[in-house]
Amino acid sequence: MFKVWVVLAFASLLLRNTAATQADSYPEQNHDGNIPFVNVEMQPSQRWKDARMGLDRLKKELSYVVDREIEKAKTSLIDKLDTASYIQSPVSQIKLLQHKNAYRNKTQKAH
Repeated sequence: MFKVWVVLAFASLLLRNTAATQADSYPEQNHDGNIPFVNVEMQPSQRWKDARMGLDRLKKELSYVVDREIEKAKTSLIDKLDTASYIQSPVSQIKLLQHKNAYRNKTQKAH
């Protein structure tokens, strides 16, 4: 489900950059900076360069969103495992707590 959402989000961002957004009638105030705007009257080499840079920005922003969602999923999974561990034996609780602390220390060092 998450993969489908990511693909659809990326596709919708790419599809927003249609010929209608490149037309001369497209108002300047609607440019939000998130969609790569390519002037069709540019030289072809510059147009391709601008389009590539815009798509690279979109991919970078999408990777941030995906990373945040993965971190949320990991955190919720660890919390679910933590609540399930109350039913289990004390030895497994200690192992889970060690794993949880190691993961949190690793993520804190990464930030």
